[in-house]
Amino acid sequence: MCTRYISPEQRLTLNADGHPLMGRMHKPDPKLPPDQQDKRSVIPLEAHDFDRWLTCTVEEAKEMLKVPAVELFAAGPATGDLGPEEGASLSFES
Repeated sequence: MCTRYISPEQRLTLNADGHPLMGRMHKPDPKLPPDQQDKRSVIPLEAHDFDRWLTCTVEEAKEMLKVPAVELFAAGPATGDLGPEEGASLSFES
């Protein structure tokens, strides 16, 4: 009997080095040179694209994979005393 848990979810990511917001995420690793400080961003799929994603061609899938424009994020500095369940977040608005 296998008792190891395997998560069924996957997260698609792309390099976000040049993105004005997502390129600022992740603490730099002092052990790596700047050209190896790969910034990654999760690629959200729009709800209306779910069925298309499951049935599209490889070329169509590549067209769907892009880091969202910075204007689609609701982001700002954390303010006040945030508890663990009230952490700062980014909201993807559609």
